Amino acid sequence: MGDLTIRNLDEPRLILRDVLAGQPAPASDLAEAIQRRFQRFGGVEVPDVPREPLREPPTFE
Repeated sequence: MGDLTIRNLDEPRLILRDVLAGQPAPASDLAEAIQRRFQRFGGVEVPDVPREPLREPPTFE
């Protein structure tokens, strides 16, 4: 078996440690997997952006 050394890069080491530490819970979808991966960093508030009405499509006459 080969060796892998990662120095001065905290995030890959943390990811490898988490993966190798045990069986992660299976994600039911991609959004839940992403949320679990980054939940330790805290959340952010994203402001609501009002939607504008759709414009008329161009005509090619």
